[in-house]
Amino acid sequence: MTRAFIACLIIACTLLFWGCDRLENQEETEQSQVLAQAFNKKLFLRDLEGILPEGYNREDSTMIYNAFVENWMRDAVLLHEAEQKIAQTLDIDKLVKDYRSTLILHNYEEIIVQTQLDSTISDSEFNQFYEANKDSYQLKDPLSRVWFMKIPLESNEIAQLDLWWTSQDVDDHLNMIEYCDTYAEIYHLDKDKWYEIAKIKRYIPTKLTPLGTFTQQGANIIVSDERYKYYLRVFEIIQKNAAPPKEYIVEKARQVILQKRKSTLLEEHKEKLYEKEINNVKVFTQ
Repeated sequence: MTRAFIACLIIACTLLFWGCDRLENQEETEQSQVLAQAFNKKLFLRDLEGILPEGYNREDSTMIYNAFVENWMRDAVLLHEAEQKIAQTLDIDKLVKDYRSTLILHNYEEIIVQTQLDSTISDSEFNQFYEANKDSYQLKDPLSRVWFMKIPLESNEIAQLDLWWTSQDVDDHLNMIEYCDTYAEIYHLDKDKWYEIAKIKRYIPTKLTPLGTFTQQGANIIVSDERYKYYLRVFEIIQKNAAPPKEYIVEKARQVILQKRKSTLLEEHKEKLYEKEINNVKVFTQ
């Protein structure tokens, strides 16, 4: 290898490294570009990384960036005033430390719950909860099991609904549900589900319903106005201040049961960990 070749190689490498270093410095300079300043606080170009979701065009991006900078400046001005007027005795570092500890604990507890909490609730456990707490869930409004449909008059073959409505055939009921999926403005055709009577009443003009229709078990009406045809059948009524049916509080009961389990799980985990580490040289009292 000749000295001339070695010299050329050194020069080429030097130019290459110089070019890369210059490019890196340029990128670093661009990222360090100051976009806004408020007192002793600065907003850099790099601080805007990641604020745009995918799919935004240039015009949208400019609007979002400008809005971000404007909001940053307003927050920075408010923060400066707060720093000047807030009590000097306030221990910010302690507050930050406490918040950090709380945040870590919260996230760790969520991990414990996600990995260890049994979310299965047996029928016997739910029944036991219901019997012990049903009086605490007394109804504020009457409930009913109903069928209800609100159909625009211009819907195709609307007269067919009258036949399906009075039929006892399962297939006709399924046809009615399929029809409602296409045409109904609103419908409830689950016989086992409970609804607040007040909410069902909102959908039928008062002038079309005889007095007491909604609170009369066995009521069955088909009425129309200039825009809609209404169907209502009342299967069962539970009056105000009575205990609710089991089905009506399933979700509420589930939330309460799981919350109690969660609290118990975390307390037991904390206690086991404490008992395990109490004799450790790193965990002791003075």
